[in-house]
Amino acid sequence: MDYFKTLSPFAILLFVVILFLLVFTDIAFISASFDYSTIWKLVDWLFLSGILGLFLPSIKKSLHTEVISATKFSGRFLETTKFLFYLLLFYFGYFVVISLLKWFVSAKYLLLFDKAINLVFYVSISFALVISQLFWLSNLKTKGAKKLILSFISLLGVFAFVMTINFFFSDEMKLEENARVIDTFFSIAGIVIVFFAFKMKNWIAISSRYVIKRLILYSTLMMVLFIILLSQGFHFQKGLYFSNFFFFHLTQIMSAIFLVNYIRVFYLSIISLPLSKIVEQKVYEVNSLSYLTKIVRNFNKIEDICNVITELSYNSMNRSPAILVFLDGNSFEIKSHYGLNSNFNLENVHNFFRNIKLSEINTSKIIYSLEEFELNEDFEKPNDLLFKSLCIVPIFVREKLFGHLIVANPTEHFFDEDDLNLLSSFVETLSIAVENYFLIKDTIEKEKYRKELLIARDIQLSFLPKELP
Repeated sequence: MDYFKTLSPFAILLFVVILFLLVFTDIAFISASFDYSTIWKLVDWLFLSGILGLFLPSIKKSLHTEVISATKFSGRFLETTKFLFYLLLFYFGYFVVISLLKWFVSAKYLLLFDKAINLVFYVSISFALVISQLFWLSNLKTKGAKKLILSFISLLGVFAFVMTINFFFSDEMKLEENARVIDTFFSIAGIVIVFFAFKMKNWIAISSRYVIKRLILYSTLMMVLFIILLSQGFHFQKGLYFSNFFFFHLTQIMSAIFLVNYIRVFYLSIISLPLSKIVEQKVYEVNSLSYLTKIVRNFNKIEDICNVITELSYNSMNRSPAILVFLDGNSFEIKSHYGLNSNFNLENVHNFFRNIKLSEINTSKIIYSLEEFELNEDFEKPNDLLFKSLCIVPIFVREKLFGHLIVANPTEHFFDEDDLNLLSSFVETLSIAVENYFLIKDTIEKEKYRKELLIARDIQLSFLPKELP
């Protein structure tokens, strides 16, 4: 996953080796029925310190990570969520399987492996949650992002210190009770830090409808999984006690923080979903203008940019057929069209445009209903002409009416002023492109004429004597 790129391959390998040694030692500890003496406390501390030390590369990387765009962040957030979901799902799947096996296999034989595998899951889950949170915090669009990361790390550091004091200096009867109080305090503190910090500006609102739907789905699932995870209790068993104890409660704290994270993401996704189509449309419009500008710089034929204009108009106007017409005196030519059926009769379109006196329209206008036109009585509207509302934008080249961009829709009152403004932007770009085309053409003609004059002059000079008698 993307956020694991913050770790070097060596760090990941080291993490696996230390985790393997921790599990192997834990199994050996249980098998030999050792007491939790000083030497085993030292071994416990060594493994715990080794795994916690592997957070350092991620902390360093998060402090120097470049802020990514909100769109990229939403995609990476979703990918991270998927990974965490499958990790938790795998853990709960194991929990169900081991519970079923206890019906057929003696608990005595399962206990040895169950405790070790639980340790692997708690270390992996807490490690993944901390790394994920660091990745998210590192991409905040705020000046205080580094301070927030350091605050989050300091919170975990203080938690580790307090949990150590509680484990080694508290009475065994009060140990778990104190741990629950510590969990509650640090969970609230972590939620406060992350909740008010974790805000990429409008990252959910500008996400695609597909991403928002996936966020709603995965947020719901993650909330359920984290609630189940938080409802679990810690049971002391023989083994390396402190590692099990510490990573269980670290998982509890991170689960509480992530539960609030996903509640917030779920809420923002729900309220953003109804507007997602509008946002997608506006993003497409902006991208269309940018794309059109690039096309204008590199186009070779007028037909190429005409086809692009009609296609963009069709997509921008919610799949409304677009027609580009060039005028030639009182007649006109359909230069390009997009969205019309292949069996559509263009002659009917010609007749319709003649009846509405298209060549006389020299201002941008929205036709909300065809009843606004005074059509000739002898004009019968064909069945395949489904236009009920139109958006007409005239094209001016060198201050003369050159043509029209017409976008039609089978629904009355479909277009609004925003649509007209966008189409006007398309037409403005087309006008500039056509003017440039004619300018280049005129320049070529002038250069050709100049060369012809030079050739004619050279021919005339060749008939004259070089020296006068």
